[in-house]
Amino acid sequence: MISEQISNNIFYGLRFRSTSYKCFLLSFLFRNVNYNKISFSFDELSKGMVLEAWNYLPHVSESFGKNDEIYDLCVDIIVESHNEINAYSSTKDVDRYISSQNSAELKKRMNRLCLYAPYRLDVNAMIEEQLHGVADRKKNGIIEELSHKYDLFYSISGKQIVINMQYVEFIINNRITLLRTLDDFIKERYIIK
Repeated sequence: MISEQISNNIFYGLRFRSTSYKCFLLSFLFRNVNYNKISFSFDELSKGMVLEAWNYLPHVSESFGKNDEIYDLCVDIIVESHNEINAYSSTKDVDRYISSQNSAELKKRMNRLCLYAPYRLDVNAMIEEQLHGVADRKKNGIIEELSHKYDLFYSISGKQIVINMQYVEFIINNRITLLRTLDDFIKERYIIK
């Protein structure tokens, strides 16, 4: 029963259509959370979202959905690399390329990926009720505060998240199933059929 509750809490944020950022954030966390790695900076999260999206890039026509910037960012990375990388490049090559760049514009665009996703993914029904009617610009601060008060997927402090140990255990024990479930969800929503 606890496992079902944890799973429901993790996937709660994916119930709306504009969730591509959250999907790729979850995928990154499912792949990288372990007993020695439970803390992630927003820089790690934004790069992780791009790398996770990269795996699906060849199978998407124009975007991952409404208000999506990840697809455009990936395409721009290809263009700016002067074809050093392409949609079929490995995530390792893409990671190496992104890490080698000193572009302020690229950093700014990567940072924008974390304006909402880490906050909105950590919301459950109880917190959502408390956010009802609150202006968007105030929600992140409230979510950050509540992430320390309630037993959520992770807590947020500044520009960093720390995964709740109960969830770490669950992710480690169910990693393959979680990744398959999320992969099916992404394919159903965003991939050309």
